[in-house]
Amino acid sequence: MSLYETDFVAWTREQAALLRALPREGNPLDIENLAEEIEAAGRREINELSLLLMRLMTAIIKIAIAPPGDDRRPWAVESFNLKGSIEVCLDDGLAAHVDLKRLWPRAWQAAFISLQETGAILPPKVEKCPLSIEQLIDPEFHPNEGVAIIREMIPDAFKS
Repeated sequence: MSLYETDFVAWTREQAALLRALPREGNPLDIENLAEEIEAAGRREINELSLLLMRLMTAIIKIAIAPPGDDRRPWAVESFNLKGSIEVCLDDGLAAHVDLKRLWPRAWQAAFISLQETGAILPPKVEKCPLSIEQLIDPEFHPNEGVAIIREMIPDAFKS
């Protein structure tokens, strides 16, 4: 198997480096722009997966921290739809390039702001992402498992 098939992002970086190593003198190729476009293709893949994962974590967080009585069904449906989208866009090796440490605070903030608009009293932020990339991309990982993991991290007074 080639690097293209096993880690598209690493392949884009390698190809861009190879292009930049070509001699410029007498070469009609627009080397720098070609290299940039190839690298951008890898970044787009990372960004697409990152956005889907952030939205998935946001939905799971909302389910976990919403006050009693809130209808959690829309977030549950969204989380299942997002799991399907993640499965479709996931290339081999792509998940290794996603930074959950960067995405988690954004997902928490998005969930918090959304729920705060209802006037709910919400738990303090869970600082460190308790979910792994492997769990989030695993087709067998049920969003309710993520909810349970997050609920373990919040104080009992806020659990519903």
